Amino acid sequence: MKKLILISVVFALVAGIAFAVDLGGTVIGSVDVLRGGDFKNADGDDTIVGGAFWKRIRLEGSGETGDGKFGGWIRIGPICDGEFVPGGAGSVWWKPIDQFKLAIGGNPDGIWGKEGVTGWMFGQTAYDSGVTLSQKNVWSGTGLYDQGLKSRNAFFRGFGDPGLLLEINPIDMIGINIALPFFKGGWFLEDQDPVELKDIFGGLVAQLDVKLDFGNIAITYEGEASYIQNGNVGWAGADGGTIFGYFGGSFGDLSLDVGIGFELPNENEDLKNPFAVGLGLKYTAGAFGVKLRAVASFPTEKPDGSEAQPFKVLADVLPYFVINDTTRAFLDVGLGIAAYKDIDAVVGWHLNPWLEVGEEWGAKFVVGFQLWSAGGEDAVTNWAVPLGIIVSF
Repeated sequence: MKKLILISVVFALVAGIAFAVDLGGTVIGSVDVLRGGDFKNADGDDTIVGGAFWKRIRLEGSGETGDGKFGGWIRIGPICDGEFVPGGAGSVWWKPIDQFKLAIGGNPDGIWGKEGVTGWMFGQTAYDSGVTLSQKNVWSGTGLYDQGLKSRNAFFRGFGDPGLLLEINPIDMIGINIALPFFKGGWFLEDQDPVELKDIFGGLVAQLDVKLDFGNIAITYEGEASYIQNGNVGWAGADGGTIFGYFGGSFGDLSLDVGIGFELPNENEDLKNPFAVGLGLKYTAGAFGVKLRAVASFPTEKPDGSEAQPFKVLADVLPYFVINDTTRAFLDVGLGIAAYKDIDAVVGWHLNPWLEVGEEWGAKFVVGFQLWSAGGEDAVTNWAVPLGIIVSF
């Protein structure tokens, strides 16, 4: 019996040395203490509401063998934002040499993204708390102002579906990334019908990533299952694809991101924004900082000459101030304009101050105030007082 215990202990020690594992988790709860605007009671009168929801309940783990040639990552947790249903994601990888890595799976948050400060890094973890508004200008299918434009029309979000992933680095400064969505936009192949190879290769993502001393240059092609063309529904069957160009660099206290997105021709003439340009800036000076992002798409016509899409622009500016080691204040101001040819322009806006107490990247309490309008003839001014708690361990 003692020998058996000793063997078990030795095996556990050897396994721990051979395969290092990191485990962690995140819990985020959010409450709308007050919310008003487009809400009616049973009698049809304006009313004030409130609510609460889990933004995240998640466990994650990752590990690799001692020689660094094999590894994996797993995420387990319900999908809390909208529906409380079981969910998970993961990937496994093999890296026989430093210049080549092959993986199966993926990360719904996106890999190989080229957004800089214009994406999740604009509001950072405050986005996840539900206290901020402008995350809708990043990844919502319609955008905060319901005009179908978001910053990711100009900046590549990263590949967020599972698939067969290849990373090739012939030299340190050059990366070639390739993704093929063999999972057809889902995580469990046995729940789906087999996919024709032409459809899999139609969803190809390919990226050339060049890291230079003065900045990062990247060109990305996202195939006909394009997130942009299909409004983040995946595999909707568009005929085209999207090409993204990106430059990002830091110049002392100033960082710069420039993005261009060009949609190749597809069947959906009503939804597409074929050419979009975007800009991101971040400036810091001691305790004070400011972030800015803007994206614009240009007008298009249908084959009959009628207007398919107007000129559209979204802009957000976010000044912030570090009060002390544990407290930070933010003021997010945003504007959205859709300039139609034959009708009045639609102008939406938002004002969203918030306060964070706790660690910048760890546990924190977040409270804010939201005021916004989508614009248009029947525009309603909405408001809310949200708060959230983020804990990671």
